[in-house]
Amino acid sequence: MVPMNLHLGAVVSPTAEQGFRWLERGALLVDGEGSIAAVGDAEPLIQAYPTANVIDHGSGLLLPGFVDAHVHFPQYLMAGSHGESLLTWLERYTFPAEIECADQAYAEALAGQFLDELARQGTTAAFIFGVSYQGAMEALVSELNRRQLAAVTGNVWMDRNGPAELLKTPADSAAISHHLIGLMGPDLRLGLLPRFVPSCSEEAMARCAEILAQHPEALLQSHLAETLAEQTWVAELHPEAADYTAVYESFGMLGSRSSFAHGVHLGDREWSALAASRSSLVHCPTANLFLGSGLFDLRRAREAGVSVGLGTDVGAGTSLCMLESLKACYQVQRLQGASISVEDLLSLATLGSAGVLGMADRIGSLEPGKRADFILLQPPEGSWLAQRWSRCDRLEEQVFAAIILGSAQDIAGTWIRGRRVSP
Repeated sequence: MVPMNLHLGAVVSPTAEQGFRWLERGALLVDGEGSIAAVGDAEPLIQAYPTANVIDHGSGLLLPGFVDAHVHFPQYLMAGSHGESLLTWLERYTFPAEIECADQAYAEALAGQFLDELARQGTTAAFIFGVSYQGAMEALVSELNRRQLAAVTGNVWMDRNGPAELLKTPADSAAISHHLIGLMGPDLRLGLLPRFVPSCSEEAMARCAEILAQHPEALLQSHLAETLAEQTWVAELHPEAADYTAVYESFGMLGSRSSFAHGVHLGDREWSALAASRSSLVHCPTANLFLGSGLFDLRRAREAGVSVGLGTDVGAGTSLCMLESLKACYQVQRLQGASISVEDLLSLATLGSAGVLGMADRIGSLEPGKRADFILLQPPEGSWLAQRWSRCDRLEEQVFAAIILGSAQDIAGTWIRGRRVSP
């Protein structure tokens, strides 16, 4: 029998009942299969499981692993390129970076580097925008399976308004998507990924929606209303549509298995359509700020009843660390006169994003029966955050300070299915 591990430390987590768990001296019991067997106060669990291997993390905080609801695998090494507006930035930096993935050896190495960095940053699950090349996607899926990362990913669909090297016919994109389904392990789901409306012909959109309807385990993700220039372009391409969202709607792409990154510039009808269809949005604050796209209105999303996750959107995003995305999220809301609680912030980066991946039943919170995907938040001794923590009276203060002052150096450990993967 594989021994169970009992991790001791403060336990901080949202719960499925929309509550929140704050345990000053808590414990997380992980079984031999990599699932959470129990969560609670430390002493009762120590007594209840005397044969468990006790791992005491001292003053560290045990949190659910971060769930990045929107990140681009092929853009990992082009992040930090000098800022441009979205459409110019795509042409100058994004498309060339993705074309590099035509080289199979390069794509294999990039997949490993990218997933290593996610682990170092405390991310244990992600909705990963891929690239249009089958070989590159095979490399990524293989690495995801090997590491047992919970993820949604797939090939990017685009058949117009891009470099010839990246364009695929709708039939070819469909064939690649079908091929990838057969390669995915139990913790992976296919993502159908039309890049955005300007990149996809009507035939491509219709074929993509058809596959979504045929495969109930698949999810769809695209980009929506990121910039005003993009919206103008969409209106020129689809003058018959009431708005940007209406184009996706006309192809049957809205629904509970669909999510859209950004949603910065949405009208009243669009908010209503997204809410009625139970589509989700993914807020990507560092990318919106970097490209000057605009400020996402989280308060409006809540009022409309639209579910929201959080993403880094690397390469436009400026960090793979979800702490950085949380800080930017807080600041973006403050700029609009709104405030967001520590509980709401942490929920966005964990259980909220897990919902975007369609995996809230297995990841996103520290609860019995879920995967033991968690991180240890513990700043290095003598660091600025450690000094700030010494003056905090409550766990809430510590978590908020970590969101505002923290970085990857404060993620002292990352576990996936109970196995430590970083450092």
